[in-house]
Amino acid sequence: MRKSRKERKRRRRHKGLKNGLRAIFLTKYSGSERRIYSDELRSFPGIYVLEISSKGSDAIVNVFFSEFYPYPLLPAASDILVTKSATNEIEIKWNASPSEAIIPIDYIVIVSKQRNIVSYCEILERDLKFGDANDHRVNDPLGMTSTSFNHWWGTTVKRLLAESRKLAQSRLKFEFWVQRSRNNTWHSVKNLNSSTLYFVDVIAINRISNATTVYKGISVSTAARVNSSQIKIKDNSWTKIHLTRENNFTRALKYNFDAKAVGNDHSLWIFVQSCSGLGSFKLSWRLSVKEDYFVEEVFDFKTIQILVNDSRSENKNFARKLQLQLHSEFESERIVNILINKKYTKYPFPRMPIDRSLKVFDTLTTHDTMHLAWTASEDEKVRYCILEKEIAPGTDIEAVLDSFLTMQNSCQTSASIDSRSGNQSGFKKVLCRRYHKYSKRRFNNIIMQKVKNLKAATKYVFIVQISKMKGKALFLEPILVSTKSKLQS
Repeated sequence: MRKSRKERKRRRRHKGLKNGLRAIFLTKYSGSERRIYSDELRSFPGIYVLEISSKGSDAIVNVFFSEFYPYPLLPAASDILVTKSATNEIEIKWNASPSEAIIPIDYIVIVSKQRNIVSYCEILERDLKFGDANDHRVNDPLGMTSTSFNHWWGTTVKRLLAESRKLAQSRLKFEFWVQRSRNNTWHSVKNLNSSTLYFVDVIAINRISNATTVYKGISVSTAARVNSSQIKIKDNSWTKIHLTRENNFTRALKYNFDAKAVGNDHSLWIFVQSCSGLGSFKLSWRLSVKEDYFVEEVFDFKTIQILVNDSRSENKNFARKLQLQLHSEFESERIVNILINKKYTKYPFPRMPIDRSLKVFDTLTTHDTMHLAWTASEDEKVRYCILEKEIAPGTDIEAVLDSFLTMQNSCQTSASIDSRSGNQSGFKKVLCRRYHKYSKRRFNNIIMQKVKNLKAATKYVFIVQISKMKGKALFLEPILVSTKSKLQS
């Protein structure tokens, strides 16, 4: 018996579902407006996937349907482990995807000297496709409505789009190489440079749908050659490290210490600062060759606390070694200053908050007062000093900020800040005090302080200096503010 016309149409719509492992293309949309997708004739249950890409102000949205989750599932333990790290070779392993039980899964390894990948789109240099979407006709779904972006958040959207375009341009310089793994759970990367930091990612690919899932990426450094020099860091002594093209902008360091000499906090304290060069750099370290490297990105300076309280250090009867590496992704010569100490009591610098910004309450600002706020240090014994500098008309703001950088510079011993000094680079110290955790000017870890006796309609640069007891000082980021006129108050 011949099927009805309606039934034949229904079967044609659903013929793609004969292979339930393959995602079915439904529709495509391009634009910058809000849309609602609905199709009552094809409202079958399953997983709907939105594929979104954008290279400008408009976005391209593809809608797919699948009876099964198209992306390879990650195992419960999705970390990549390093099983071997030689001078020119890295061997890694990972757990297989649980999706291998129902679909074939391929694995590829991505290696780069710059960073870990964000998604597989960076590798393909084109949008990820589920099946052959171009063979399908783009239907005009029912129930489409649109709303323009002419709202109060339109400015924010434009700013985010501009930032995304800048990020996309920076990613064009991303260099990497791809290796297909012949083994489903391990891979060896060879012909690498010694004493070099590499970023390694593993991608699982659904062989049927081409959908991908990225494992959690890692960073690992190759071992230093026997004849290559490892810079030895002495305890509580400044060491300047030069990163040049001759050493591939990477230097290997070592720090030997006695476990029983570590302080009660079971930590090593590292202060690292960039003295010259562009952009950020990375400091990686490990306490054992069997461990992965921990990586910290440093833009100007940073205090790093490394815990050494493990089963080996509890005996406190043998020497330990901390292996470090400094690496710069920017191909410009750089000088880095580094200091390591076993005890925080002898560590000269205060513990800085993660958020080093200084804020002002505009609604509380008058013609002669201001309210400043900042995040407190984890060290309850530090002292906070507020420094101000009046900015006269025609003053070069850049020169004022350059003087602040000189105050913050630990690369020159003459520039080290004595917390007892009353004047630094033209800044006047107006207030110094400690804020205990129960202070009425402190709310949890936020400190609020009122500054008085200011001039009306005048610009000021404020800096908060944080000084360690019997130690040196560091500064929060400066802020440029203006008082109101007497008519506005």
